[in-house]
Amino acid sequence: MVVPAPRRSVVLPNEVLRMILELMLVFSSVSPPGRPINAARFGMLFKCSMLAKFTVVSRQFHEVALAVFYEHNFFDFAANNNHCTSLGVVKAPPLPSLHLHSSLRHIRVLLHLTDSWDDLVQLSDRVRHDIHPFANIEDLFRFCPAARVLELLSTTMTDLKILDLHIVAEFRIPDSKAAIAVYRSAGFSVRARVVKLTIVNGIDGRSESWHTSLKNVIV
Repeated sequence: MVVPAPRRSVVLPNEVLRMILELMLVFSSVSPPGRPINAARFGMLFKCSMLAKFTVVSRQFHEVALAVFYEHNFFDFAANNNHCTSLGVVKAPPLPSLHLHSSLRHIRVLLHLTDSWDDLVQLSDRVRHDIHPFANIEDLFRFCPAARVLELLSTTMTDLKILDLHIVAEFRIPDSKAAIAVYRSAGFSVRARVVKLTIVNGIDGRSESWHTSLKNVIV
């Protein structure tokens, strides 16, 4: 009886594998921009699309498939107004794992930036609500989750082709100069081949003249 030889596994070069996967893992056109992949659509794709299957074939398929997926699709990372910290600040949107940030090319990001933090002080007869302006970058990163995303946009998402950045400024201190100085000291430098930056007030959705100063310390 002739025992058949075991089948030899074939390992495709990464360049060939990328060419194949690029034909199968594009779900959102980037030129022109199609319907972006948001958190809900991302969950559906990971459950029902070929992406989920490719990521479990082998370690090689897993790494290359995810890199291709993030490079060739348009993503929407939007903060959810209903998801807040214990102090009522809108949380930052969920992002891919850190090691995948360099694969991102086309993204839209919605962030809520603040200039202060709240402190609830229990008095004998009532609770006093104190508002404290940010005094330094430690306050900024501790109490403004979106500031950490700006840092990631400056340091880990360095190969972006298109960044469509929408900022809702939840500033409560009448004089914005001190807060902008704190943002400047954080050293943000958001970059992409094309950067579209829109800033509006959280309370009324309007643009203000001081938004230009805030923009200049972000990009």
